[in-house]
Amino acid sequence: FLEGCYHSFSPYNESFPGVLLSTGTEDYFDSGWYFNAGTFRFPVSGNTHLVSGNGKVTWSAYRMHDQDPLFFNDGLRVLWRNGDVLDPTMKTKCYTQKGITVGNP
Repeated sequence: FLEGCYHSFSPYNESFPGVLLSTGTEDYFDSGWYFNAGTFRFPVSGNTHLVSGNGKVTWSAYRMHDQDPLFFNDGLRVLWRNGDVLDPTMKTKCYTQKGITVGNP
């Protein structure tokens, strides 16, 4: 899940890629390298819970946009693209669910 990208779309039906907000899940929350520094709390972002073991990870993070607002008109759509599966026919990245490609961005 950490190799996910965040995109925003305004209006909500704007085509891909919209605005790229981050190139990794941990990047969006102002961290890096898979949250390897542990938990932290900043005014605009934080990683408040991180436990990994037995092949599982539980985590909680936040991101406020008061210092870098996301302006929008006529709705806003946010996409968290998970996984990096290359679609050989479209030459685009796809998101996956349980290892099965379920759509193109």
